[in-house]
Amino acid sequence: MATSRQTQTYLRNLFERRGVAPKHRYGQNFLIDLNLLDLIVRTAELDRSDAVLEVGTGTGSLTAKLAEHAGAVVTVEIDRSLQPVAREVVGERPNVTVVFGDCLASKNELNNDMLAAWEAAASKANCPRKKLVANLPYVIATPLISNLLIARTDIERMVVMVQWEIAERMK
Repeated sequence: MATSRQTQTYLRNLFERRGVAPKHRYGQNFLIDLNLLDLIVRTAELDRSDAVLEVGTGTGSLTAKLAEHAGAVVTVEIDRSLQPVAREVVGERPNVTVVFGDCLASKNELNNDMLAAWEAAASKANCPRKKLVANLPYVIATPLISNLLIARTDIERMVVMVQWEIAERMK
C-alpha cells in the first residue's frame, strides 16, 4: 500500500526499483505534497455516491486518496510503464478501475473506452454523480477539459491541477 508520504526520494527509489523513468512527452508531474492531495480531495467534496474520473494515474497517490472517499474511481494512464508502480501504491481496491490509454481519441474527441468505463463503474457502484478530479498532465489539460465541457452535461464538479499558464487562460 501507499507510503504515507511520497517524497521525491521515495519516488526516485520506487522508479529505480521498478525500472521506470518519467516521460516528459506526456507532461507527467507527480504530487508529493500530502497537504495538496488532501486539499484536492476536500475540494472535490466526495462521498460514496460519486463516480470520479481521474486522468493521469501516475504513481497512484491521488487515486488511493480518491478511492477512500468515492463510490467509484476510473483512472486513466497513458504510460504503461507506470502500471506496476500504481499497483503497488493503490493496491487492489474493488472501487478502482484502471484504463490504460490516452484520454483523447483525437484533439477534439474523448476516448470512448474511458467514457464507457466511467459509465460502467458509476452504474455498478450506483453512483449518480460524476466528477473529474485530477492532477492533469500538462499536455492534455486544455483539450480534455474543453471536450468534457462540450460533450458532458452530467459532470457535477471538476477539481483539477493544471499548469499556471493554462489556469490563466481559463479565467
